[in-house]
Amino acid sequence: MNILTEILGWIAMICILTAFYLLCNEKVTAKSKLYQYLNITGSSLFVFTLSLAKAWPAVALNAIYALIALSALFKIFKAEKS
Repeated sequence: MNILTEILGWIAMICILTAFYLLCNEKVTAKSKLYQYLNITGSSLFVFTLSLAKAWPAVALNAIYALIALSALFKIFKAEKS
């Protein structure tokens, strides 16, 4: 793994932990765009870095996590238009 991949992995971890921290400390809700953007960014970066490492179960977990967050984000945007 090269240094760029390592950095992207750290950024992914920071995004997901930041989202979790903000949610647990009631700074955001699950319906917050920031919360969903952090989860999408973190899990997508993990999909990339873990694919390079061929860690397929973790790739699947993070791909599904990203899809769930993306779905939630679409619902947020849809609710705003209503």
